[in-house]
Amino acid sequence: MNNYNKIIEDRISLYLDSIKNSILYDEIYYSLKAPGKRLRPKLLLASYCLFKQDFDKVLDFALAIELIHNYSLIHDDLPSMDNDEYRRGRKTLHIVFGEAEAILTGDSLLSESFNIISNNILLENNPINISNKIKVLSIFSKLAGLNGMIKGQVIDIDNKFTAKQEILEMYERKCSDLFRASICSGAILGGASENELEYLDNFAKEFGIFFQIRDDIKDYNNDSDSGKITILTFLKEKEGIKLYNDKLNKLNNIIKELEKSLNMTYFKNLINNLILREDV
Repeated sequence: MNNYNKIIEDRISLYLDSIKNSILYDEIYYSLKAPGKRLRPKLLLASYCLFKQDFDKVLDFALAIELIHNYSLIHDDLPSMDNDEYRRGRKTLHIVFGEAEAILTGDSLLSESFNIISNNILLENNPINISNKIKVLSIFSKLAGLNGMIKGQVIDIDNKFTAKQEILEMYERKCSDLFRASICSGAILGGASENELEYLDNFAKEFGIFFQIRDDIKDYNNDSDSGKITILTFLKEKEGIKLYNDKLNKLNNIIKELEKSLNMTYFKNLINNLILREDV
């Protein structure tokens, strides 16, 4: 995990150097250099390395998913959405640079992500199958788009929850879909079989919901005080913990199936770290 951190940070720094003379550079720098787990690009690299070890071939895709994630955070924090003043212990982008600049910075990061992928697809002497790269482009646009992450954000803004299933759908779209994009893309670029890809996709879906329920349990007192609606709004504490454990068991069962052919050490360690610590 520490190795992945350095690799990803170096790729982000290289990207920032490449746009140093661009408009909105300060805003993009502020966003990308905020303290963060880099979990989505790490998952993309980890899933690729289940099949191949030359991860430098997919760093552009890892960078692209981090840009998409940061765009979503910038827009999520806006006054018209969650209206948050702090993110990752710092003032949010719109507080520092203004709302219009924040919107345009988010737009730029989303556009840049697809620019980076498209340029990679057009590379001469492509080391990775072009068809697989195009599949990843499609996955990114689908899972970050209208019926993916965006749908989850719309459901969240509407805030018309009446049952736990509606919350879980929001979690699946808003949280799981970018994890799916990360894990499935890495696997596709690495040459996963259809069966392996199906298991990894299921892992990503369950992982996203598990990840969010874990946060709900950890932040229960703060969320209750603020009136924030979470899965625990519709469940008693014991029921919430049971759902958390059910998701954890599903993740471990999927890992056991994948371990028949793949080295799942990274993913096992990831789950254990989430259980034992507040970050990964």
